Amino acid sequence: MGLIGVLLSFAAVQNVANACKCFESTLDERYRSATAVFIGQISKIDAGPSESVRYYRIRPESEVWMPTRDPKKEHEGVAENRSFTNESEVLEFQIIENLKGESKQPIRVFTSHSSCAPHAQIGQRYLVFVDENHTTDICMGTRLLAQYEVDDVQAIRGFRKTEQDNIR
Repeated sequence: MGLIGVLLSFAAVQNVANACKCFESTLDERYRSATAVFIGQISKIDAGPSESVRYYRIRPESEVWMPTRDPKKEHEGVAENRSFTNESEVLEFQIIENLKGESKQPIRVFTSHSSCAPHAQIGQRYLVFVDENHTTDICMGTRLLAQYEVDDVQAIRGFRKTEQDNIR
């Protein structure tokens, strides 16, 4: 293998090492755990505040780390805690279709500059899952709308209808 082959192999290993590791969840689980779900178009991207975020392992043997700001949740399944300085972005969305939670226009959502952050581009449409801290990432399910199947979006509309029927 020549020098170029070695460099390409190293780059591939680096990309895998830096890849986001998400806890497997179904579309229904992502919908239920989110406080807001919507289809939106990014209208603005701002630099967010730098902050220290605590992470915990979801199981002691797991390599998956989840961020938390909730001190109670922090101790569920903790093997060890880590604290990182996290540069974030604030994504401003115009809501095209509200599927759960608040629907004020525009909505501002925080995301980090980590490998788990959605690749945000102004003008692009996303299916967005937001937590109680107004944060999102790809592990929560946020992706370009085009990356979802039409059936997935229809299923989410069905989850909303079921929620509304249960309230009545």
